[in-house]
Amino acid sequence: TFCPMGFWGMSKVIERHALQPGLAGDGEVGVQSAGVAGRDTLKISGSAVFGCSDRVDNDDLEPLRQRMATAHMNAGQATDWKDWARLVGASKPSLLIAMAHADGAGFAATIEIGGKPIKTIGITAAHIRASAEAHEKPLVALLGCDMAGTDDDYANPVAVFSTRGAAAVIGTIATVLAEDSAAVAARLMQGLTFADPAATRRLGEAMRDLKRNALLDGELMPLCLVGFGDADWLLSN
Repeated sequence: TFCPMGFWGMSKVIERHALQPGLAGDGEVGVQSAGVAGRDTLKISGSAVFGCSDRVDNDDLEPLRQRMATAHMNAGQATDWKDWARLVGASKPSLLIAMAHADGAGFAATIEIGGKPIKTIGITAAHIRASAEAHEKPLVALLGCDMAGTDDDYANPVAVFSTRGAAAVIGTIATVLAEDSAAVAARLMQGLTFADPAATRRLGEAMRDLKRNALLDGELMPLCLVGFGDADWLLSN
């Protein structure tokens, strides 16, 4: 069984938004980060923070580490969500990648890295940005079991990260097994960075192209990646 949206994702740029007014504070939804003239570039460079569920084998992370090293990114691996927030505050990352495991529903929904789950609604701005005054907002990738597919406001990690201050969020619309999430993350990293340091590409176009390249290489799991936020963000390394 094939999902038509997977094939549309290889031929079209699809823009999705995951705003949940019920999760936002007063005025927060009105100031969602989006590309505008003179402020339309997301720099995928400098520092990155990543973390994974304890279901992910450490050896499977090596391709992702190599991709980040090739992109000259200083990548810090978080052992749990507390360590994640510490790394975000210390390094001001431009990219966050969570190969997490989601569980539960409603207020009890959790998202786990390092074997230590946190309630999804417990994700705060400190898990995303060094400070509220920080000019740059990061690109966030949430790779795991159906991170974007749930209709439950409080169980939807993509919606939570979007309303807490991410510039854009990449999530999964299908179950990605732990043993596959690291490979999907490496493919995503390849699609977000360019061999020519002067090159730029729109986020929506980069998502479309990485799916095409994955399919050419016989990889199907990256087809479940979808972007939320302004598809016209200009990626620069």
